[in-house]
Amino acid sequence: MTEDQEEINKEGYNAFLDNQKECSNPYSGIDAEYWSDGWEDAADDDRERTAKSNQEYADTVTPEFVAEQNALQDKALSGVHINARNSA
Repeated sequence: MTEDQEEINKEGYNAFLDNQKECSNPYSGIDAEYWSDGWEDAADDDRERTAKSNQEYADTVTPEFVAEQNALQDKALSGVHINARNSA
């Protein structure tokens, strides 16, 4: 890849990071391919970071924590049902 092509690739990568859609590619021909490749590389990197982050979070959640959260949710929802009956 030439320096110019590498720069176009980086523009595509940064476009993804700036929340631009892939269809916003300002290039045509082979340059458009380099831009799209950069955009797709950034999208892949983002998916990998998200998956890794989600897995790291999942690894920290204990069964006790889940049970506690479920109990709190059940308690909150039971109060909603009681209040709804009392106001009817």
